[in-house]
Amino acid sequence: MNINIARVDIRNHADLKRMLETFLEDNPKVIAKDTESDGLNIMFNKPFIFVFGYANEDFSLIKTYALDLENFPHLVDYFFEIFYDIIIPRVELVLGHNITFDLHMVANIKHAYPELFYNKLSDTMSYIRLAEDAITPEEGGPPLALKDYVYRYIWKGAKLLQSKLKVEMKQKRLQNTAELLADLRDKPIIPKYQISGKEKRWTKGMVEEFLKDKLVEVEELPKEVQKPIQDFIDKDNLVENYRLLNRENVIYYAHYDIVLTLMVHKRDLPIIIERNQLEILKEEDALIPIFYQMERAGKYFDLDYALIAKKKLKDYILSLTEKLKELLHCDVSANQYVALKDLLNEQYNLDLESTGKKVLKQITDPEVKKIAKIVIKLRTLRKWYSTYLVAWIDEAQKYNTKWIYPTYTSTGAVTGRASSPYQQIPKEPLLDDDGVELFHPRKMMIVPEDYDLFYFDYSSMEMRMLAIYSTLLTEGDTNLCRLFIPFKCHERNGKWYFDEDPETEWKPSKPHDVTTKKAFDITEEDPQWDHFRRLGKSANFAIIYGAGIPTLVENLDITYELAKILYDGFYSAFPGMINYEMYVRNSILSVSYLENLFGRRYYGINSHKGKNYAIQGSCADYTKKLLPEINNLLKGKKSILENYLHDEFSFRIHKSERYLVPIIKAIMEQLDSVVPMIADVEIAEIDWSQKHDYDLS
Repeated sequence: MNINIARVDIRNHADLKRMLETFLEDNPKVIAKDTESDGLNIMFNKPFIFVFGYANEDFSLIKTYALDLENFPHLVDYFFEIFYDIIIPRVELVLGHNITFDLHMVANIKHAYPELFYNKLSDTMSYIRLAEDAITPEEGGPPLALKDYVYRYIWKGAKLLQSKLKVEMKQKRLQNTAELLADLRDKPIIPKYQISGKEKRWTKGMVEEFLKDKLVEVEELPKEVQKPIQDFIDKDNLVENYRLLNRENVIYYAHYDIVLTLMVHKRDLPIIIERNQLEILKEEDALIPIFYQMERAGKYFDLDYALIAKKKLKDYILSLTEKLKELLHCDVSANQYVALKDLLNEQYNLDLESTGKKVLKQITDPEVKKIAKIVIKLRTLRKWYSTYLVAWIDEAQKYNTKWIYPTYTSTGAVTGRASSPYQQIPKEPLLDDDGVELFHPRKMMIVPEDYDLFYFDYSSMEMRMLAIYSTLLTEGDTNLCRLFIPFKCHERNGKWYFDEDPETEWKPSKPHDVTTKKAFDITEEDPQWDHFRRLGKSANFAIIYGAGIPTLVENLDITYELAKILYDGFYSAFPGMINYEMYVRNSILSVSYLENLFGRRYYGINSHKGKNYAIQGSCADYTKKLLPEINNLLKGKKSILENYLHDEFSFRIHKSERYLVPIIKAIMEQLDSVVPMIADVEIAEIDWSQKHDYDLS
């Protein structure tokens, strides 16, 4: 890497003066900024280092400036006055990698970014998505982590930058573990956490086994071991807190984050321009302040309900675990996956690769099947317990707040869809064996006083987008378009009738109904209608996203024959789908990429993935284009956008501003196409689980 790095650590007013003089002399148009913070909570953690920098015209020199906010507090106000009043107005672009997080950090120390300059922000995570092939990291595609990306594509020295910090963290962990084992040397051991069953004293492996078990809290351990283990947990939680590491090493690391960010910009921007993706990049940049404001809005959290649900769910998990132990005649629990798999193989002579749902197909013995079902259920329960209860309860209690703050990313998926941990919250409650509700994740999200929660959810968005494609590629798939509009119909006496059958009246129908009827030749009156419609619905989504018959067999857990019936039923219902698939295939073969309806391109994919990406990506980009207009509507209002994920928006609407609801709906439905986009509106006055249809009249 033939780049000279000029690093300046600001320690006095003279340094600030020289920084400003140098900046004015260099007059850069692009700068990068970053922060180092004492944690990852966007509302409660704070930065202790702020760093920014820029490159000269030929990129032979990069100048970076770092301020230790904690050790030089008397310089902080002066620094941000210079940064916001002189530096930012003179540049055209302010880069950051996951820049939204940095906006939160400076806001948390009362130096929020001036809204006047929001239009200058740009995130290099978007650069990576638009300049690289549309392949996930799991499939060998580009990583989104800054150092990993630069290491792979630009500079092999990138990963060495963090080496001193990693060595220090490793030493801290080793020291913490040694101190814990010394404290536990003569303390009683707990058999369930033994690894071999022969341990005479606590080992590192036993401690790790306990820490993995989210069901058991420190207070439930023998009194003699409670304090040593709690002290260890507290110290271990601080190991990766950069604020507590060698400050000189952290500042050095912070300087180079700016260098790496500028490297990504230099490498990827020409590729983005060559690929005609600059407008898509600008649209992504426009979302940065909107996502930032949405994240700061947070969710009103019912901690009391969560604590009650935690106890219920924990008791139920423990009772199921006891039942499993009785059936197995030993003390292996469902969280010990490897040991459990080995035990099932040993006791029942089963060659099982996993303990997931596929196992059930391999089992004929009723007793073994009962065991496997409990194992599968316990794994699901434990995931719900740790993901949707413990994590959020810990956050609310740690920061003494009634709010939680999910994060969102606009670049999380290669298709362009926004993503968030929040999107995985189940819609249905968890019930015990008698059908009694144990826990409903959506009951934790409650409605603040003087507000209602409004949910705008697009109706059959993917199918509508597919219908739009059919009208653009050919004359339109008749059945597909007729799901939503009187396509190829004529009006008579205020009603619509099919052109080819003047006596048959057109009525809107549901896509899953059409597939089900074509596949199984049944009607709604059939006793098995609900069962087959569920299959039809699942098949519709799967096939749209590229599934073939083998994938239907695997994902829907059905026979090959049934999967073929569903597959053939879909194409019989919507024969125009073939034209869409031919378009996807021919596009990739002819120009080596696929472009969705709004200009986003997908390189490096096959036609199988392309079928999915064009639909999902078109839906995502359509909704993303609406966000700035919605944001402008809400400026100066009490109401706010609370959540946005692909085809659903939710708003915290003040009771005095319900007039906004039909305006928002109109904005969301403004797509200029033959087939309209329709957003259904629901309201929740108490909590998310109790949302219901809202009558706009």
